[in-house]
Amino acid sequence: MFAEMGFPEDSLAAMDREALPYFLQAFADATYHHWFIDRGNGVQTGVAAGAGVSLNRFYPGPRDPRPQRAWILNVYTERDCRRQGMARKLVETAIDWCRHNGIRSVYLHASQYGMSLYESLGFVSSNEMRLDLGP
Repeated sequence: MFAEMGFPEDSLAAMDREALPYFLQAFADATYHHWFIDRGNGVQTGVAAGAGVSLNRFYPGPRDPRPQRAWILNVYTERDCRRQGMARKLVETAIDWCRHNGIRSVYLHASQYGMSLYESLGFVSSNEMRLDLGP
């Protein structure tokens, strides 16, 4: 996913080194949940699409008094499986999981490819901004 978005190989390698311990801990303490759709077509096996929800500590606010934020992330569909509704199904599943667990607001960062999907599901742009401080 990140390679398709144009991130350089060295930043992807650095991310991979840090990702395994992060996800092992997040799965262990139930702060990350992920769903997959298997190709299951009898010809190819493996993951066709996936999406996750990360629960991060965050200060309580007026939209949600719980001290956490839910972020939908890692939404990705393999090229040959796109335009079949898989990403929509996964994001809807993530939203339903959040709703079922009492989460009032869900956040995400959208690539140019996912923007129309997220808008069709009711996501709206916010006033969030970012300052990159370098490596």
